[in-house]
Amino acid sequence: MAQTQKMDQLHTDDVVSVLRRHHDMIKEMFTEVDKASGARRDEAFMRLARMLCMHEAAEEEVVHPFVRDRVKGGDRIVQARMREEDDAKVMLTGMMAAGTDSRSFMADFKRLRSAMLQHIEAEEREEFPRLVKESSDADRRAMAEAIKAAAQAITLTDPRLGTPDAVMDRTRDVIRQSMGKAM
Repeated sequence: MAQTQKMDQLHTDDVVSVLRRHHDMIKEMFTEVDKASGARRDEAFMRLARMLCMHEAAEEEVVHPFVRDRVKGGDRIVQARMREEDDAKVMLTGMMAAGTDSRSFMADFKRLRSAMLQHIEAEEREEFPRLVKESSDADRRAMAEAIKAAAQAITLTDPRLGTPDAVMDRTRDVIRQSMGKAM
């Protein structure tokens, strides 16, 4: 019960709150892509792809190392989330290469959405509560600052960030720079 109350009282400067907001944005972006067509679908999908890559890179750099090192059973949790993230990255890369006008786009899109929604639910059910339990407010604030810096630095419409690897690399660079200052 106390753990549930702690999760409910998280502030906007807490890493779990930041990541949950990302999850909400990702869900909205999936809906936007699903409803769009033509050039609008392409633009919406590219924003979604960049958001997914930025979000996952931020988790890989900030959250997963903390969970792996500080949470009992954290390595198992992180390995499962990383497998899901790697599978999604492969799907996303293929979809980006094929384009939104590909015959298989909508089927691939539905598989990606389903996989990501399951991934989000697993993070929120397994990883986030353990992260809150095993970290201090200061830990979570520092992690949030690093992730917010990355989110501000990554423009979801920047054409130079055309591949998942480019977005993830840029995110990692910003986070590492930020964490050098914040942690």
